[in-house]
Amino acid sequence: MFACKALLLTALLVVACGGTFGAVILGGCKGTQFGCCEDGKTSAGGPNKENCVKIGFVGGCAGTRYGCCPDGVTSASGANGLGCRPATLVGGCKGTRYGCCPDGVTSASGANGLGCRPATLVGGCKGTRYGCCPDGVKSASGANGLGCDELIVS
Repeated sequence: MFACKALLLTALLVVACGGTFGAVILGGCKGTQFGCCEDGKTSAGGPNKENCVKIGFVGGCAGTRYGCCPDGVTSASGANGLGCRPATLVGGCKGTRYGCCPDGVTSASGANGLGCRPATLVGGCKGTRYGCCPDGVKSASGANGLGCDELIVS
């Protein structure tokens, strides 16, 4: 049995084993003095992986190589948002991050209608689906004053 020794010289690995010598040329970061960073592509700048970006676990698209598309959910397939769908522009409050308030006009400033004014409640017959009868007191039971003593003719 022979004792083998290996010596890494920049991009050349020299192997001495039982009187025979072999050389293997290593390419990329594998052939550098300190080897590769965790990404397997970048050359380390020192024996303790100096100048390497630490790779930590981040969930969802934020943990992917190219990060998230503008939608915040889909992973980009390349730099500068490559592979992302073009943003759809929607006007008014519908095009804002949190959408519209119940009034359909005002933009919410946060999730679940944050920043929206509470709905104004109207009492009596004015607050019913079909409004008031002509007397202003009784509630109509249908369109055009249905259920009122006198019908409203449009």
